[in-house]
Amino acid sequence: MVDKYRHGVVKNVVHFRDISKIARVERTGGDPDEVTPTLTRLVQDKRYSIDNAFQDTVKAAYAVRDVSSRAEALTERLAGLKMRRIPADLRKQLTKLRDEIDRLIGDGDG
Repeated sequence: MVDKYRHGVVKNVVHFRDISKIARVERTGGDPDEVTPTLTRLVQDKRYSIDNAFQDTVKAAYAVRDVSSRAEALTERLAGLKMRRIPADLRKQLTKLRDEIDRLIGDGDG
């Protein structure tokens, strides 16, 4: 791993944190046995980067987990709003948010 950093395969020491995220794949609902080959490749393949390993294994799952927790927090904040009139900028952002939600989950018909 040190050689990978010295040779520029790992461009930033912060990427080393991603190895532990890959190893803790069960936190995202993933199977540790599925990431073992990737971790092995990371150690054995001199050109395989931590960033590639992260993308190949858990990046999407961590993104979903992040969106889920942010959606929960936003839902709580919205539920706590007590206003008679919604400001135009907030209305615009909520409409954009609703459009993205509709795009992702559809209208419930299928």
